[in-house]
Amino acid sequence: MTSKKLFWISVIMVGTAVASWAADAATAVSLGGPLGSIFAGDKPETKQTPMPSAPAKAPLPPWNLPTGSPAPAIVPFDAEKAKEYQAGWAKYLGVPVEMTDSIGMKFLLIPPGEFDMGSSEQEVAKLLEQWQAKAPHESAFIIRKLADEAPNHRVRITKAFYLGRYEVTQAQYEKVMGENPSKYAATGAGKNLVAGLDTSAHPVDMASWDDATAFCRKLNELPQVQAAHAGYRLPTEAEWEYSCRAGTTTQWYWGDDEAGKKNHAWITTSVTHPVGQLSPNPWGLYDMHRSEEHTSELQSPYVISY
Repeated sequence: MTSKKLFWISVIMVGTAVASWAADAATAVSLGGPLGSIFAGDKPETKQTPMPSAPAKAPLPPWNLPTGSPAPAIVPFDAEKAKEYQAGWAKYLGVPVEMTDSIGMKFLLIPPGEFDMGSSEQEVAKLLEQWQAKAPHESAFIIRKLADEAPNHRVRITKAFYLGRYEVTQAQYEKVMGENPSKYAATGAGKNLVAGLDTSAHPVDMASWDDATAFCRKLNELPQVQAAHAGYRLPTEAEWEYSCRAGTTTQWYWGDDEAGKKNHAWITTSVTHPVGQLSPNPWGLYDMHRSEEHTSELQSPYVISY
């Protein structure tokens, strides 16, 4: 995908669980040690078992974690339990729950676990009806996208990883890439909409998938990252949805009440805002739901689709 679209970037960092990560971790980091490690370009170790539409789902095979490891985070669980899982796995792996890298990106530990990925056929039908009423000219595109959402099925994330607590900001992106492609910046096409504002802490936007992968490559070239035998990559779709849902089984991570969006997503504005201004999800991740018109693009197949 080379065309410019209104995307936000979130990346993953991978490598071995060493102390130097505390100074140079990444957006999503697969931890090494007892659980092994995922390196940039590798397919993450997840197990997906599609299930037919039904109220109950057949369980996955038993877990095979190392002796002495904490219990995996299996849905459903609340915010208090999410914090317990993060603390337990951080202690077991000998790493912090939160870390900050050399360019100021903050990462949170996301432990192994299971969740129900995708949407039911009923949910897809409802979403399609809403889109047809709101944007009938996009129906064909939306039908293709929504078809990938069903059936709802159980997915297992077998390795802990670090995911960026916030989207990559304009300042962070420019520090690494030497440019800022954002529309809502002093040099962007939407500069009049943010005139007089400091947008350095706003998420970088108008970045393509190629831009996001190039950003990861540049990060991986940093001497401190190479010295730690670590690296950055984009999260998979399963990793992203698992992180977004954060133990919940409702339509959104805050519940089924659409009115709750105002506390978690910018839905009444046409410009970007500084990251981390609204309420986080149970893991402590911010801005996982963007404006309604952008959600399907910005938060889909892992990662750059923010």
